[in-house]
Amino acid sequence: MTFAGASAHAWATTGTVRWWLVRLCGTMLLLAMTACGSAASQTRPSKSPARSFAASPQRTVRVMPLGDSITAGVNVKGGYRSDLWQLMSTGGQSVEFVGSLSAGPVQLPERRHEGHPGWEIGQLDAHVDAWLRSYRPDVVLLHIGTNDVLRNRDVEHAADRLAVLIDHITGALPNAQVYVATIAPLARAGLDARAERYNTELADVVRTRALQRRRVYLVDMHAALTRRDLAADGIHPTNGGYSKMAACWYAALRSAPMTRWEAEAVGRTSVNDGERLTDQSASGSGKVGYLNYADSHVDFSIQTPTTGWHRIYVRAANGMKGTCTQALTVNGRPQGRVDYPSYGWDHWTITAVSAWLTAGRDVLRFSHLTCAAEIDSIDVSPAVR
Repeated sequence: MTFAGASAHAWATTGTVRWWLVRLCGTMLLLAMTACGSAASQTRPSKSPARSFAASPQRTVRVMPLGDSITAGVNVKGGYRSDLWQLMSTGGQSVEFVGSLSAGPVQLPERRHEGHPGWEIGQLDAHVDAWLRSYRPDVVLLHIGTNDVLRNRDVEHAADRLAVLIDHITGALPNAQVYVATIAPLARAGLDARAERYNTELADVVRTRALQRRRVYLVDMHAALTRRDLAADGIHPTNGGYSKMAACWYAALRSAPMTRWEAEAVGRTSVNDGERLTDQSASGSGKVGYLNYADSHVDFSIQTPTTGWHRIYVRAANGMKGTCTQALTVNGRPQGRVDYPSYGWDHWTITAVSAWLTAGRDVLRFSHLTCAAEIDSIDVSPAVR
């Protein structure tokens, strides 16, 4: 079904669909910039099941976030689900998260999920059939195996258990699209090496099922985060880490790369009549605030690989009494305005706007119009047609 965007952009291409590689999402070693995007396929079946969604934007997409405490959102209420729901809703598509559990922040209206703290692959597998038949999701987002790795629970056969779990999901709902993530990095080097071995085997499991023409796709979450995106426990992501996870899921769902640019990054942004602030709840642990004067603005100097329409997703917070508004210009050309709803400071929301970008260097300026929203980061992605 089509994910309706500003120009009726689709989530995914029609026709033959590629098997998505381990490098679907990754971290670019550029200053304060992370990328999460698609790559060319290495192996593809001659006829793959298309990742298509219903043509009507009125049809609700049912999404099941499935996994352990990282899906639940330990340390950060709602985890990646808050940003992801907002990203998915920016084009006007109706999205419903489904599951037997419910939790999330005020800015997340769809709080259902199947994220079970402490659970291993086998525990999830023992219950998944009943959940799938009860909630009938169109899309399953699976991130599981971290606890198997942490406890060294027969890790040599963890990918085999994952294969059984995936088979149960595709058997119960053969038309559902199942996105399987490599597990996020772990701070301890020895544990992370074990995680990477599991992730390699996980990729083989997904590849095998893609060749069988099942609707199973790989998302490289391990590459999307760094150890700096982990909380003090060295296991769960920070608020910003969960935000990067959300962008990675969304890039996979749209089959289009997303590149993150941090507002506080010296050398990548310039700030006029505002301040760069440290904030552990923000992506990259920083933001730009106090943009409450007539000449307040922040400029993002970005590198754009292609000319054309792009979607700009702004992660911002507004603690004022009403909606705050900024004007967007690209290379000095007006591109519209961005409105930020009021949920409170550090309650991050995602607002999207379309803009025409030119291959090479573009300067995106967000200028004060009303009140004083804070900008954490922007994600830039080509428009999907």
